[in-house]
Amino acid sequence: YRPTAWQALVRQFFMQYSCSSPYFLHIAEHFLHYLQQEYALSGDDPVFMLELAHYEWAELYLATKICASQQPVPADQVASVALQLSDLALVLAYPFAVHQISIDFQPVSAGDVQCYLLYRNSEDDVKFVLINQLTAALLQQLYQAPGATLEQLVQQLQPMLPQFDRQQLWQGAVSVMQSFAAKGVLMSFQAEQNSLP
Repeated sequence: YRPTAWQALVRQFFMQYSCSSPYFLHIAEHFLHYLQQEYALSGDDPVFMLELAHYEWAELYLATKICASQQPVPADQVASVALQLSDLALVLAYPFAVHQISIDFQPVSAGDVQCYLLYRNSEDDVKFVLINQLTAALLQQLYQAPGATLEQLVQQLQPMLPQFDRQQLWQGAVSVMQSFAAKGVLMSFQAEQNSLP
């Protein structure tokens, strides 16, 4: 993206969009909303512009999010406790490999969907893991149903994956969830915390 074109886009955003907050973090979110809802992509814009802007916003969002303390699940307990995804984690999917986009790599058309787990670790660094669609589905189910056990999540996935027997699916789920627990992405479900307004 040419610097002059980028500057023109930013100038257009500030002229046309009425931001409701002066805070930098909110302006970034408003800019993303502007690109998604009001801006008409031109032929000069990269085809991946919306996806890359969303990914960059998600990194900033997690880097600056303030949340209540949560209790990480030890990796050896993922199969036996009620789980929830960390408040500092997001499951994302894009038709571009946004993590590879650079001056030297700029795709010209959409490709296979790339799934990511984006999270903030205990050192407050935002990291990503490239995940497959099955893992993304497992994590998305947990996001939508905090407090589920791994057994319940596997039961929900089973009908969608008849090519795997239950034992294969269970072993794969335990392995991947243990690796995420070790990264601090899985938390013990706290019903009272999740019932607060």
